[in-house]
Amino acid sequence: MVHNLREKLKVAQMDADKSSVLALQQGVQERDNQIKMLTDQLEQYTKEMESHSLHTENLKQQLKINKGDPQHYQSGEFQAKLQLMDQKLREAERIAELAENDARQKDKDLVDALNRMRDYEAGVYGLEEAVAEIKDLKTQMNLRDREIEALTTDVNRLELKVNDILDENEDLRERLGL
Repeated sequence: MVHNLREKLKVAQMDADKSSVLALQQGVQERDNQIKMLTDQLEQYTKEMESHSLHTENLKQQLKINKGDPQHYQSGEFQAKLQLMDQKLREAERIAELAENDARQKDKDLVDALNRMRDYEAGVYGLEEAVAEIKDLKTQMNLRDREIEALTTDVNRLELKVNDILDENEDLRERLGL
């Protein structure tokens, strides 16, 4: 009778663990989708920043060409604005690179977690190890949630910087008559 109850308890624990694993897999998949979306946004913003960087370089070249122009007195103002834009662009590129590296690392971590769960389901890991791993994965998921929030904040801030740079480019174009 006691042996039978112990077997039932083991089966119940395994069922609970399997449902936990399924919930974790679903959570990991959702996080994976969020990371992919953020990575795509990051790539888009990086392309926009590269475009703006080229645009800034073109404006610099035009300023060098137009130094003998009567508008030369404004070149100091334009130079200051261009330097500010360059500084903002470099900062945005640095943040984008950090976010891309972080997203790559998170993808790798997610793949590792999924492989461990598959090993557990295949019986490679025991019950104790699996429970400890599930707890660890839950902790990792909470950390990833916070990191995703931080990435989202960075992406939003980058978007604002890109918009500011676009506005400044438009102002400079108007002043240069382009």
